[in-house]
Amino acid sequence: MTDKDIVQEKSNHNNSGFRYFLLGGVLAASAALLLAPKSGRETREYLTTKAREGKDYIYKEAHQAEEKFLSGKDKIRSEAKEILSRAREITKKEKFIVLEAIEAGKEAYRTERDSYLQREKSQPSAQ
Repeated sequence: MTDKDIVQEKSNHNNSGFRYFLLGGVLAASAALLLAPKSGRETREYLTTKAREGKDYIYKEAHQAEEKFLSGKDKIRSEAKEILSRAREITKKEKFIVLEAIEAGKEAYRTERDSYLQREKSQPSAQ
């Protein structure tokens, strides 16, 4: 067998494989048409309806998810405002307590200083 014969045989083998592939496709399409439970028009309408239902379902779910997100966002915002308000109130109270403590410390210092100065005046000098 020559190289030319080998190439020719491979070419015939490839062509026959492609023919079998086409024949299989035609047979499968024929079987699908003969065994289909509905006509082509009914099948297209069914698929169109199901596609529309799927799209509507996705939009509905997306809308519900958006509503839940916005509701959660509003709830968090409300809770954050409440916490901030309570923090401000606590800060005011603590500030008042700290200022009172500072004044009490100043008053205690003045009292002790005055008491010390009085003791110093009342003691005779050792000179």
